[in-house]
Order: sequence, then C-alpha cells, then structure tokens
Amino acid sequence: MMKCLYLVSVVFHVAAGCELVKKTAVEEVTVFTGESVVLPCVCTDIQNKPQGLKWAFYRNNHAQEIYPKQTGHYRNRVKLVSNNSPGNLSLLISHLTEEDQGNYRCFVQADSRDLRLSVKGRRKISTHWRKTDTKPPSKKPQSKTTHSPPASSSTTLEQERT
Repeated sequence: MMKCLYLVSVVFHVAAGCELVKKTAVEEVTVFTGESVVLPCVCTDIQNKPQGLKWAFYRNNHAQEIYPKQTGHYRNRVKLVSNNSPGNLSLLISHLTEEDQGNYRCFVQADSRDLRLSVKGRRKISTHWRKTDTKPPSKKPQSKTTHSPPASSSTTLEQERT
C-alpha cells in the first residue's frame, strides 16, 4: 500500500504596514486664507490599509492632534481625501486661516512625514475694471444694393467692341 502525502499550502496576506512616500524632506506648501489645502501623505502601496494613522499640528513647540481627533479650531475642517485608496492618507484642511500656518506631521505605524504650511493673506484679485459704454450702439448705415452686371474680363470687353 502506498501512502500519499498531500501538502496543502495556505497563503495568508499579511499587511506589511505602510512605508510613506517622500518622508525624508520637509515639504513646503503655501496657500491663502479662506482656501483649502491637501497635505500629501501616501503609502508606497496605495492599496494597503495602515493602522494607527494620526495627523498632528506643531506650532511654538506645542503639538496638537488634529486627525482622527478633530480638536480646537480644526473641528469639522479636516478630513481624509480618499476613501477609495486606503494608502492615501492625505489630509484636506478647509477654510484656512493664518492660525493654520505651521508644521504638520503625518504618523502611521512607525513612520512619519513632515510638511510646513505657510498661509498668506487673501489672494489679490485684480481691481482694474474696463469702462463699459452705457450708450446703445449706434445704427450702422445700411449698405445700398445696386444691380449692376457682373464684372467682365478685358477679353470679353474687347470682343464686344469689335
């Protein structure tokens, strides 16, 4: 009697975590008050759902968590940009004020990414207005239509003269 040994292989997909893109340099972002901004934070594997995501704001050596806890004046002003890509951890901040200026850090697992946000006064809108004429347009003279025979070539004229 021969014994057969069947080897059953079971593969488990274990999330390797999230390694952040461009995590070494501090990214500078400049916007104007009243606008919105997206602070980028993305895992190298965009489909990987990381654990322990947190966004913090740093100003004057004080750290404040702003996501997922929405504290202080960040309440109802911050949200993640993408629900479709679990590895896109980018944060949308709306209705920016000068108080939002400072350093931000995206934390995920043992990795982090730093950004520096500069918020300037309102964007300048051109105040140069073109003067418009309020008079109704003047009536154009109507062209006169004449019924003249079609122009003839010089050869035709010479043939008629002879």
